[in-house]
Amino acid sequence: MDLKDKNVIYSGGFGGIGLAGVREFLNSGAKYVTILDLNENKEAMFELKTSHPGAKIDFIPVDLAKKESITAAFKSAVEKMGHFDVLVNGCGICKDSEVDLTIQINLLGLIHSTLTALPYMDKSSGGRGGTILNISSICGLEITPLYAIYAASKHGITAFTRCMGDQIYFDRFGVRFLAICPGLTKTNLIKDNYLSTTFKFCQEIAKRYRHAIVQSAEECGKNMIKVIETGKNGGVYLLDLGNVEEIPYKRQWVVTYETHYKPNMDLKGKNVIYEGGFGGIGQRCLREFLAKGVKNLVIFDLQENADILQDLRTSYPEANIFFFAFDITDKNSITAAFEKAVEKIGHFDVLVNGCGLMDDTKVELMIEINLMGLIHSTLTALPYMNKSNGGRGGLIINISSVAGLEPTAVVAVYSAAKHGVTAFTRAMANPHYYKHFGVSFITICPGITETNLVANIHDKVIFKFAEVLGARLDTAERQSPEVCAQNLVKLAETGKNGGVYMLDLGEIKEITFPTMWTPVFNS
Repeated sequence: MDLKDKNVIYSGGFGGIGLAGVREFLNSGAKYVTILDLNENKEAMFELKTSHPGAKIDFIPVDLAKKESITAAFKSAVEKMGHFDVLVNGCGICKDSEVDLTIQINLLGLIHSTLTALPYMDKSSGGRGGTILNISSICGLEITPLYAIYAASKHGITAFTRCMGDQIYFDRFGVRFLAICPGLTKTNLIKDNYLSTTFKFCQEIAKRYRHAIVQSAEECGKNMIKVIETGKNGGVYLLDLGNVEEIPYKRQWVVTYETHYKPNMDLKGKNVIYEGGFGGIGQRCLREFLAKGVKNLVIFDLQENADILQDLRTSYPEANIFFFAFDITDKNSITAAFEKAVEKIGHFDVLVNGCGLMDDTKVELMIEINLMGLIHSTLTALPYMNKSNGGRGGLIINISSVAGLEPTAVVAVYSAAKHGVTAFTRAMANPHYYKHFGVSFITICPGITETNLVANIHDKVIFKFAEVLGARLDTAERQSPEVCAQNLVKLAETGKNGGVYMLDLGEIKEITFPTMWTPVFNS
């Protein structure tokens, strides 16, 4: 792609990499560059306009945490520019103590920006097509336990971009999607980043990153332009220490159209909390846990299902079964539910985060339920389980999806959220965390399962024209929720800390991940 005389929108253009990237666009002959950011950097604007007098450079304020601000910013940009050929989604924060803000800016804001930009670029509706480059991170390639929430958001970006790079979208929109994953870069984002860890007890370990070899923002900016000029649609590129490397991905799962385990965790007499227990897979899992002899079973869900509750109590009279209403999108509701549960049963040994929604037409709700709610539930549960503070340790099982292993274009937002779940859970399984908390983490990735979640997928896609993809997926071979539940409980007994397991068509397969990046430290 020749950038000469092109119109560019750069979201986050006053950041460390952002400003370097803007300069490189201008050096490459861009005609018009509009910077979207929370606040204007007047000194930088003066320097850019002075050094590139032949180019038009504008600033428009945007708050990526607010959808209406994104909409207004793009509308204003197009009114001024007429059109744009390139969008760079470059806003980002690394502050794991601010869970909601991290997900809102890094992932949800990027998705909203992309979906807002596409109608302006859409070739099938009179647009010119173009390129959207999303800035992920090395933390969107490798799990980064010290920054588990940041890693979850960045894995979501990588997955979302790969989904949007699907050929059916390119044929429709004429828009090429690229993801770049910068290594450690000398910017304010990593300044004192030891203060931004998921847990405070890790701050001393994080100080080691002060000695890591970092690249300059200028090197990263130059290589970003190289990727825009030459990168292939759907490509993911590592930009580290001045080098560009395309990341190959091993296919983990494909849809199918028309092991023996020795338990190492005895569930008998254990206390289990199951979130989303009245869902399709959830209610079958409840039966499997009860059949294993659990002592106390607590169900969290939005509404009580009195018939299922009564049936479980009748079928398993020796167990204590409780229900507490909770809203996974409300932190206060999550906190209250755990308080009530612990007050009732004293402690819990196993937590299953099983709430889920698949409907890409509801972007915010998808991220809130599938990713943010799961993170908040995990962080709420850990203090009760924390062995270093008097707890008993235990097991947390997070339910992801095959769409959290393989980018699934037809449900790109769902896939982004589930990739975030997979990354977050792998990050939390770090041995340093296990030593501190005594809590194991397992990721479960069910294949297409016969439940309401996957009913009429064609009605749940982002774009109307993609309904054909959803309709085809509606015909895919499915497993029963009963067999999925049986295998989930097997893994509660046998799964290893950090294990990621695909449960598809009655089979269990452990997923292995290649190491894509490690930091380089000064000797």
